[in-house]
Amino acid sequence: FDVDNLWIYGKNKNWKIRCDTQKENSLPVISGITVNNGVNYYTDDMPNGEDIFSDSLTISTRGVYSGTVTYHKGRFLLANNILVMQMPNYTINQKLFFGSLINNLSYGGYDGYPRKETLKNDIIQLPVKDGEIDFDFIAAYVSELEAAYVSELEAAYVSELEAYLQASGLDNYELSNDEQASLKLVSEHKIKWSEYRVGDLFDVDNLWIYGKNKNWKIRCDTQKENSLPVISGITVNNGVNYYTDDMPNGEDIFSDSLTISTRGVYSGTVTYHKGRFLLANNILVMQMPNYTINQKLFFGSLINNLSYGGYDGYPRKETLKNDIIQLPVKDGEIDFDFITTLVVAIQKLVIKDVVLYTERKIAATKKITGGC
Repeated sequence: FDVDNLWIYGKNKNWKIRCDTQKENSLPVISGITVNNGVNYYTDDMPNGEDIFSDSLTISTRGVYSGTVTYHKGRFLLANNILVMQMPNYTINQKLFFGSLINNLSYGGYDGYPRKETLKNDIIQLPVKDGEIDFDFIAAYVSELEAAYVSELEAAYVSELEAYLQASGLDNYELSNDEQASLKLVSEHKIKWSEYRVGDLFDVDNLWIYGKNKNWKIRCDTQKENSLPVISGITVNNGVNYYTDDMPNGEDIFSDSLTISTRGVYSGTVTYHKGRFLLANNILVMQMPNYTINQKLFFGSLINNLSYGGYDGYPRKETLKNDIIQLPVKDGEIDFDFITTLVVAIQKLVIKDVVLYTERKIAATKKITGGC
């Protein structure tokens, strides 16, 4: 490969606009993270043409995961400490094959950083035929591996999904008579609603707590046995930014609660967390110990639809307490039975397509494997 001229180090341009999800005109920024195929965030900033790459491999040149190689088909930008390895004369499958070999070189950790000078002199082994690199074999081999991997991955996901649906009771998506009736009442606008002040429903002053970023030193992209998720204001992964193995104080741990982002462009976003979790900064945990999960989900959806968002509408305890939400009532009281029934009905509608997809995939898998 033309390492000197075509392999280029990334220079972090300090993109000002950073988004967790891709928009129409945004581009992914590749860093040294090992999840999401190296995509750290997306930016709407208008880069120079020389900053944009595509159809190339990248390798992390710093950090504990140095030497990690990823492939990117579409257009992308580089963060710092990344080397893009452009190979314009090779096909995608050939690049994937070369990338796997480079990924297995003896780099990694803080002592083995890859650089152009070292990579140029590294040795890799390639299949040959009649004294030439056997590119036909490489293409066939990669294609076969891809097909096998996709099939295995799909089977594993379907199996896990089936087990989860059964354990959670969500495999039953048939609506009961009461659930059908609740949806009909809503669609026909036959529910009586009354307005309630949030501060009159919940003990906001004592039970709703602002997160204080404890600067957890150990941060992991995936959850380990004893790690806890840290909830931030991101809008993907249900607000989980990372996991930590640091040992928090008991007062730092929450569970079975709603959270709301109190800063940033996505302020006002509400998420629910059943298990134990920790808080990042600019997060308010909304504890509601006297309510069931389904009731909390219902309240969360109403709070999520309040007029917060952007950099001008930050939610705070003082504003939230005085916000007004509408709840279904019966005989002058909040109709909690209806709330529970309606939430279950909506869950079933949402999960129905997933269950049907799972059933089709399971049937297809059993047909291929002879019923095993």
